[in-house]
Amino acid sequence: MECYYSFKNDFNKIFDFDNNLYIKISCGNEKVYNKIISSACPVAIHIRAGDLLKDLKKLDKKYFLKSIEIINKKLYPQKPTFFIFSNDMNYVKKNVINSKFKFYDIEFVEENDNDKGFIDWYLMFKCRHIISTVGRFAITVYAFIDYNDKILITPHNINSFDN
Repeated sequence: MECYYSFKNDFNKIFDFDNNLYIKISCGNEKVYNKIISSACPVAIHIRAGDLLKDLKKLDKKYFLKSIEIINKKLYPQKPTFFIFSNDMNYVKKNVINSKFKFYDIEFVEENDNDKGFIDWYLMFKCRHIISTVGRFAITVYAFIDYNDKILITPHNINSFDN
């Protein structure tokens, strides 16, 4: 990622994500896109079920609840909208996001399967902040977000927000 940051401006001129990816989104994804861009403070949460199963001790409901609480605290008085992206939304709804999350504005992005990961990437790219599992997918999205005060929360850095 360090190499990307060195050439960020050049790279972003070559890869115009809005012109190249927006045209590929479906009607359902366009609704999500419009919610994201109209949200005062959109936050993407990327939950890969495989990452949860491998790192179950770290990545339980508590991790995501703590991450959401950190975002809320850091962005107050703004009220974030959390857009959840996953390769197994049924698992997420049954095992991760439950009634403890009812006080938060949460949108489940269910339009895409694994073969449409690039659309999830693009929709996440339109958010300002990222909450990630241990994979690199969301971290890569974060690198491309063009928002100065963006926040990335991962299992590796979550404790650094305790101060």
